[in-house]
Amino acid sequence: MVSIFTFKNVTFNNNLAELNYVPDEIKLAESKLEKATNLTSKSIYLTSYGNSINEALEQAGTIYKDLSERKEKNEILTFSSIGGLVLSEKEQKQKIEKWKTFWTEEKIEFLQNSLIKNGKLVGFKEETHGQFYNLLKKDFSTIQFQDYEQVKALFLKEFVSQKDGFYTISSLVKINLNQRDKFIDTISKMKIWL
Repeated sequence: MVSIFTFKNVTFNNNLAELNYVPDEIKLAESKLEKATNLTSKSIYLTSYGNSINEALEQAGTIYKDLSERKEKNEILTFSSIGGLVLSEKEQKQKIEKWKTFWTEEKIEFLQNSLIKNGKLVGFKEETHGQFYNLLKKDFSTIQFQDYEQVKALFLKEFVSQKDGFYTISSLVKINLNQRDKFIDTISKMKIWL
């Protein structure tokens, strides 16, 4: 008779993990494994875009710099991005200019004379570092995205897509679940597509 009145109060526990007994050693091992593999993390994709590959690369470079800073501050677990390796034409020109500013004729001549003088003391010939001297004097120019694509080890097709003249570059961010909302709120203010 009692069951007639209480059968509506019977519920099923949908969380099977709570029903199983797990020894403390196993819980500890699971915890260590989750920390090592970031199983409790969330993957977030950020996309830079543009009407040219250089436009998209400029945004990808901005994203890369921001994510690098966040990684150093431990705000994110890790990230994958081509932004630090495949540079826009503008950023390449800036780096070339920085190289030229640093390696003045005086610095190159001083370094070359020092290497030759000190190299002779240990048995090196004057022309031992010839290729290095030529590199210091080389007039660098920018390279195109197609040049980067020739390097298959970069797996650019995994990050870059193009359709009808519109380019997108994806970056993958791994973040702790408890930091997800704050991260999305902050990154949204940068006008980057999630």
